Amino acid sequence: MKAYDRTTHDGKTVDWLTKAALMECERRLGYPLTIVQGSYHRGVSASAGTHDGGGVVDLAPWDWENKVRVLRAVGFAVWHRPTLPGVWGEHIHAVLIGNSKLAPSAARQVTAYRAGRDGLARNLPDNTWRPKPIPTFTWAKYQRAQAAAFKAAKKKAAAQRVKFVGDLVIGHGNLFKDNAHKPEDVALLDKQTAHVFGLNEAYRFRDLLKTLKNYRVIQPAGSAANNAILLRHDVTRIGGAEIPGENSLGEGSRKMCDKVGTSPQRDATWVKFEHLGRKRAHIQTHTNAHIEDAGKPRNLPRVAQDIRHLANLSALVKELRAQGYRVTVAGDFNWAYRVGKVWANAPRVVFWRLGMYVNWANPTAPAGGSLGSRRIDYLAHSAADLRIVSQRYIAGEHSDHRWPEVTYRVVA
Repeated sequence: MKAYDRTTHDGKTVDWLTKAALMECERRLGYPLTIVQGSYHRGVSASAGTHDGGGVVDLAPWDWENKVRVLRAVGFAVWHRPTLPGVWGEHIHAVLIGNSKLAPSAARQVTAYRAGRDGLARNLPDNTWRPKPIPTFTWAKYQRAQAAAFKAAKKKAAAQRVKFVGDLVIGHGNLFKDNAHKPEDVALLDKQTAHVFGLNEAYRFRDLLKTLKNYRVIQPAGSAANNAILLRHDVTRIGGAEIPGENSLGEGSRKMCDKVGTSPQRDATWVKFEHLGRKRAHIQTHTNAHIEDAGKPRNLPRVAQDIRHLANLSALVKELRAQGYRVTVAGDFNWAYRVGKVWANAPRVVFWRLGMYVNWANPTAPAGGSLGSRRIDYLAHSAADLRIVSQRYIAGEHSDHRWPEVTYRVVA
């Protein structure tokens, strides 16, 4: 952009030099200016041709005393114009001193301003305040100010730069209850290096999971066994029994919603652990299937139970946070991630209300879906706690789902 390239400000045509001067006025005033007539605007008889060129604007009159003083201090020849019946309504008339695109009549107003006159046809005295010396707003001055502001902002950002203390890696996989390669997939799990690995449809794998060498297995009894969590052996588990359903080792499960039709009762499993000196809790869950039709909830009883599930999950997150734990959540949510406006109970929106962000919203998300083309397997975190560094799908599984893994940087 160049000083006299045309642009708009508050919807009215001005050049960039005038826009820059107006933005400086707005910065000093602390509010945006309302322009009632811009520049390069011919054919307004009441303006006597002053708006035919650049550098001239008329502004809304409210708070005119402050506006006139600030605009003059920045470098405008400016006057408050009371209502003149039959000619114009009350407004503020401003001419940018030094703008080389001024119409001849506007240039004469600058001369009148410097001489202490009112800039109208009768050229009457105007004894209101003017800065001494009268400043000129220049493009070079604006560019220097912008460079200085950028440098200051960069310095401030560097001072406030987020510091990190290390990484946390979390994996998630729906094992697929009818998996024909269960031993191979459990062996694949044992080769992973994630600190935490959450599993869905794990009930039929419970005996095989006991053979893992590198992970401690958190797998409740009953229907909750479908949600298991693997905790790497070098990660310290925290003891507890602070919330219902939790045992003395700081792990537990809770019913999230009822069985409805062919859809079973749904549960959530959690574990508390310490990592890099922080108390953490991870929740693993699995919501009802077949609840979505092209981004809209289906008219089925299981959808009402899904809403209940997400409400109970939100309550569990809040309980764990209230106890001082930094919470992550993972699971198969059976709802495809989408950007833009979505259902109020879509996982992305539910997590957003909790101040959490999902893996799919980050540009490092791997291409393709986690179940066919659909991105339905979510990992959620708080940005105040974790920042995503990288993501990948774990290769070699035999499930109907792909297994995502996220590497987070832990905020100090």
